[in-house]
Amino acid sequence: QLSAFDQNGEIIVRRPLTRLPHAPNHPTVINSRNWCGVGLAVEPNKNDWWRRIWVIERAHPDVPGSKNRLFAVDAEGQTRILVDLEDIDPRSVACATDRTDLSRILVVDGSSGDLISFNTDGELMSQYKLGVNLVCFGERDGLWVAGRKSAKRLDLSDLSVLAEYEFKTSAVPIGLAVR
Repeated sequence: QLSAFDQNGEIIVRRPLTRLPHAPNHPTVINSRNWCGVGLAVEPNKNDWWRRIWVIERAHPDVPGSKNRLFAVDAEGQTRILVDLEDIDPRSVACATDRTDLSRILVVDGSSGDLISFNTDGELMSQYKLGVNLVCFGERDGLWVAGRKSAKRLDLSDLSVLAEYEFKTSAVPIGLAVR
C-alpha cells in the first residue's frame, strides 16, 4: 500500500484508489480501476493544492486487464490521462515542479534503470540512461534519484547531475524521501 498527502487527506494506492480524510470521516473512493498500482505522485497546482494524482501500474498475471501504464486521476476520481507504457516496467514516479509550472512527470523503468520524462499531457519528452531504481522530488531539496551504487541530485531543467553521494556497498534502494 502506497500513499501521498493532499490538503483534504491521505490518498492511498490500493484497490480502489481511496482518500482518507484528516477528520474522522468515512474514506472516499476516488477511482475504482481494477489494477495493480505500484506508485503515485501528487501533481500540485500553483495554489499548492493537488490538481491530479499520477499513478503507475504494472502488469500482473493475477490482475485481469492490468498493464504497464501511467495514468492521471483528477480530484473527482476520473481518469483524465492514460499512457500505455508498453515495454517500460514502471517502478517509481514523481511530479517535479519549479514552483511556477509543473514541468515533468518522471517514471523509472525497472528493467533498464532509465529515467523517463513525460509532460503533463502524458506525452513522452525524453529518456535518460541513469541506472536508477527510485525517483523523488521535494520542494526544498529538488529532484533526486537513487540506484544500487549512489543517490544523485538532478537539475530539473535538463536532468544533469548536480551532486552525487556514493554508497559504501551496492544494494537495491527500497525508499527515497526528500523535503
